[in-house]
Amino acid sequence: CSFGFGTRGPVVPQRAPAPRRSDSEKASAASPASGLRTARAMAEKTAPDGAPITGSQMQADANLTAAKESRKRAELDAQLLANRIALLKQEEEKAWKKIEETRKRASEIMELRKQNQDKFQAK
Repeated sequence: CSFGFGTRGPVVPQRAPAPRRSDSEKASAASPASGLRTARAMAEKTAPDGAPITGSQMQADANLTAAKESRKRAELDAQLLANRIALLKQEEEKAWKKIEETRKRASEIMELRKQNQDKFQAK
């Protein structure tokens, strides 16, 4: 279902686990010169054809990755909102059902009172 409604209620998407970092990434993140090492590693990367990757290509890759992550977050947020809407609709239906039952019971009580009053006046 595209709106997150299943036959048994709202569908809760599973969050993707955080990406694991390699030992070298952990070590570089922990050291004070990690920014320098990262810059050197980026400078040494090459394209599939063997040519070195330029700064603009790396920036484009970073932009693409950021856009993909942003899209995934937006999709997850949309799914969570759809689930919340479904739950609110279920709660609303329960509330309306209870209101209708209360009105029905009040009507029955009023009818019984009227019958009792008519009986009392007939005596």
